[in-house]
Amino acid sequence: MNPDLAARLDRIEARHALNDLVANYSLRVDARTYDTLADLFTADGTFAFADMKVSGRADLLQFWKTRISNYEFTYHYLHSHVITSIDLAANTGTGIVTGHAE
Repeated sequence: MNPDLAARLDRIEARHALNDLVANYSLRVDARTYDTLADLFTADGTFAFADMKVSGRADLLQFWKTRISNYEFTYHYLHSHVITSIDLAANTGTGIVTGHAE
């Protein structure tokens, strides 16, 4: 396969994996499967929204259990994904996801 084409294909697959990651976050938080939700994050992963920021799996688990327990049920709706960078060699990507929860 053409090396340029292979690199483009790898980037497309990475973009889809990032979209799946966000969708899985929404599904798992709504299902209250916190352990599998935390597995979506690296050990030092950070979740940030509005004026809150939580880092590390233990703190993330505590955050979700405390925050989500205030609601009988939740529905997370995703709106847009803007992927600003993908580094295939480092297996990292950055971007912004917009959405809302009810």
